[in-house]
Amino acid sequence: MEENFLTKSLKGSFYKLFKNPESALKVYRAMLDKYPHKVWLYPVIVKLHVKAKKDILELDLLTLKRALFLRPKDKTIVLAAADFYLKKNMATPEAVKIYTAALEFDPDNIDLLNTLGRIYLQDTKNYYKGLDIYHKLISLGQTGLLDDEHLVRAFLRRNSEKLFGASSLV
Repeated sequence: MEENFLTKSLKGSFYKLFKNPESALKVYRAMLDKYPHKVWLYPVIVKLHVKAKKDILELDLLTLKRALFLRPKDKTIVLAAADFYLKKNMATPEAVKIYTAALEFDPDNIDLLNTLGRIYLQDTKNYYKGLDIYHKLISLGQTGLLDDEHLVRAFLRRNSEKLFGASSLV
């Protein structure tokens, strides 16, 4: 006898209740395969994926984007999306939005700051944002950020007062 949607939903809730995210993830993925129009499944799948400590790259981008669309302010989903984009080394405008949103939840995330700083430094419109980010990374004690780190440090030393209102920041 084939399980109906309600039975699977209850089974998934049962697994979640008993802290077994792997089993719950299997149930919810099976439900999504059978009922792709049930949009509430996307955020649940992303959260269970994170809870099961699975590699974020195993998750498909469509599921991640749909979960993010449905819950754009959900910390777990935003950080999972940022992790996905970081591991794919993406520098698209969409990725920049995700990185920026993730920094609201985790403002001292070195990987996010480094990636966003690198993207901004390559963009003439956002060059100074990139310098601000690298200044923050340097103030957090990070070294070996990029090959151009010495260039950034030299620029900051020379222009720190004009840029940040301090005499010696670096």
